Amino acid sequence: MPAALLPLLASLLVSAPAWAGDPCPIGLQLAELTPAWRDRSADLAALQTQRQWLGLSYRGRGGRVVVTARSPGSPAAALLEDGDVVVEANGVAIADAAGLNAAIDAVPGTGEIALVIRRKGQRQELVLRRGPADPVVLAMLGGAARTDCREAALVSLSPAQQAAVAAAVFDENRGFRCDRAHTALAPHLESGTVVVVRGGRRVLVTAPGHATRCVAVGALDGPGGDAAAAALLETVVAGHVKDRHDNP
Repeated sequence: MPAALLPLLASLLVSAPAWAGDPCPIGLQLAELTPAWRDRSADLAALQTQRQWLGLSYRGRGGRVVVTARSPGSPAAALLEDGDVVVEANGVAIADAAGLNAAIDAVPGTGEIALVIRRKGQRQELVLRRGPADPVVLAMLGGAARTDCREAALVSLSPAQQAAVAAAVFDENRGFRCDRAHTALAPHLESGTVVVVRGGRRVLVTAPGHATRCVAVGALDGPGGDAAAAALLETVVAGHVKDRHDNP
């Protein structure tokens, strides 16, 4: 080998670990489960922290605002489709994402938002009304978005997965299994999935194959609740994150 190439080869060998096998971004899939015997609306209504949402993601592209995702179970999921172009919001012409942000923010929390969209070349009018959302789940999504090397999205569980979660999470008296739900779920859900189950007094959060935590509702409600929920998510997924870093 020519001597002149040795310094270059040495520099490549030294620098390779900095980029080889980079685990980022680490994707997280958040799913909610409400058991059949619980009244989810009543549970949410009892909270100090109330959140309303559309469950809509969009992006400005070339002078248009395009719907890119809709959260499962959200008002947007029932009426919109990925790829819809938002033309107007409450009578205001929309040309970019900032314009749609402003139009949505100008509406009271439980108010209606009248949209004009273009879908497959056809103009359509529809009305979205914000619906109640679990503040713990939204806080976890927001916390993940603010954390380096994280991507998080809401996902739906199939009927078979819901049955597996229920069997893993609840005992014969409908109480939470706070110590081993993650072990029972490992064969049924992918690593990186996080399931949030709300009860009247506690919230159970489990990451299959890694960890389960049960936290009193009051600890995640009111001032400081968002930060506590985001920290809880990081605690539960710590094993998954370490595994991704160790085995990118």
